[in-house]
Amino acid sequence: MNEKFYSQEVNPFQNGTKTLAITPNFVYGDEYGFNKIFDKKESKIKLDLNNFKNGKGENATHHYYNLTIDQFLNLRISLLNGSIYRKKISLYADYGVFGTIKSGEHEGEYKYRSLSVEYNEKLNNPFKITFVEGYYKINGDKRENTTSTTDNVMLTEEKFISIIEDIYAVYLVEIKDVSLNIREESKKKFKEQLEDAKKKAERKKAETSNTVNKPQEPATVKKETVQTNNNQPEIHLVEGIFVSDFQALENAEVALFRIGENDYQVYFQTVPEQLRTAAEIRSSVKINLYEYNGNLIFHSLY
Repeated sequence: MNEKFYSQEVNPFQNGTKTLAITPNFVYGDEYGFNKIFDKKESKIKLDLNNFKNGKGENATHHYYNLTIDQFLNLRISLLNGSIYRKKISLYADYGVFGTIKSGEHEGEYKYRSLSVEYNEKLNNPFKITFVEGYYKINGDKRENTTSTTDNVMLTEEKFISIIEDIYAVYLVEIKDVSLNIREESKKKFKEQLEDAKKKAERKKAETSNTVNKPQEPATVKKETVQTNNNQPEIHLVEGIFVSDFQALENAEVALFRIGENDYQVYFQTVPEQLRTAAEIRSSVKINLYEYNGNLIFHSLY
């Protein structure tokens, strides 16, 4: 349905002649499902840097970068596991996929944007966020950068962490609100699918009764269930990483679990301490899951 449901500035920053605006823009996915909470192509967190050193209006300079959800979550993970303190984080967005610029100074060239985050413990404002807006052209099989502009903003550690956590707080709140809508929609679709399956079964039964006297070929059954007890659900062993903290519900807890490139909403009646630790440090873990009424339920540790 691609309907934007959240767009509001959080935790703005101003220092001298520079302002940094942070605006999460979260968009519903086209389909309901465990990995469709947000449309990852449309959703973004916009970091917008304005520099008024040379005046306002046309004299001001402006740089921005749109973080994808995955880029933001990985940035937060690098903060939690400490890697951001040891190495520079570099992000890149190539607008060349949209083709060359059609007119103006950069006609025939391609555009790109990049963002980097670097920590220097010797500075009072140790976090440096650098924005680059540049252009390039293709000569044969070689790429040549032509021109670029850059600007940066320096933040205290406290401010940088608060920005990351404020964005994440909005992310979690929206996941919780949207997941309730998704759950109701999933139940509705499941009911529709069930009714459709019943109708197909009735038609099949009627067709079978009309050919009851015809010789039947022996049926071939392909066994794919993991459990041998018919009263037990089918268990699936999966490996992934938690991309959200655990959220308490009335009788359970829920968290987002990433398997491959997709995020799934998983429900837990009890949460082993090992999983809480894995969620906190965003480490890979193997768990057993089963499906019940369209929901993924935690069964056991691997």
